[in-house]
Amino acid sequence: MLGFGDGASIYENAYVYGKPVVGKDVWIGPFTVLDATGGLQIGDGSEISCGVMIFTHSTHLRTVSERKIDTIREPVKIGRHVYVGSGAIILPGVTVGDRSIIGAGAVVTLDIPKNRVAFGVPARIVGKIIGRNASARIAYNTK
Repeated sequence: MLGFGDGASIYENAYVYGKPVVGKDVWIGPFTVLDATGGLQIGDGSEISCGVMIFTHSTHLRTVSERKIDTIREPVKIGRHVYVGSGAIILPGVTVGDRSIIGAGAVVTLDIPKNRVAFGVPARIVGKIIGRNASARIAYNTK
């Protein structure tokens, strides 16, 4: 199926453009948009929730430059065991590190390091994942 890894699944009403590289045991929910025209990798064990949009190209500068600038294409890399919440948007050129959580509705414009929790518009780091396996938990930033 689309060259996805063993055990990967994707809903039939997801939209896939280009040829993403999807690892093993990845779950991709309904109503998602995966734009791999600029390069997209999703690591083993990741989950992409309902309505997530991942973009690897943008025409914003092409439009405002009256087509003097070409379409921007930059790869997106989602690490291993990453959870992307419903309705999140990941923009071109972003890397999300292993074992990170992107909150529902977040707009990710910058790289997120491994073991981090990011929420908001634009997404900002609000915590980190500590522990592993059954002892994993979130330590939220406190101020």
